[in-house]
Amino acid sequence: MKHLAPRRRVWAPWALWISLAGSVPWAAQAESLQCQSGSVGVGDTMATVALRCGQPTATGAYCVPVEIQWIDRPHNAPYGRWLAPCQPVDEWIYDRGVGYLPARLQFRGGRLWSLVYGQSVP
Repeated sequence: MKHLAPRRRVWAPWALWISLAGSVPWAAQAESLQCQSGSVGVGDTMATVALRCGQPTATGAYCVPVEIQWIDRPHNAPYGRWLAPCQPVDEWIYDRGVGYLPARLQFRGGRLWSLVYGQSVP
């Protein structure tokens, strides 16, 4: 009877990549931003953010297409989806200083819609 040695577990190269990916600082979704005159959060108006946080380091604006899914298809309408005119998005970036990740704020309809730390460029 032949005795077999226990198999050594061989780690795949992807296991190394997965472990390294967990240590990389990715952008983090946030719910509020602490400013000089108080904190702001999702749902606040552009005016409120400007009053509490001051002028942003950089600003930008672009248009995001709005996709509408049909539930009940109107007569002679194409199946699936329909692209409506785009929705304007204003983007403000705050450089919070040395040792802090930049804050990227996106506004839709004049209200803060998204607040992300760690991405300075869209």
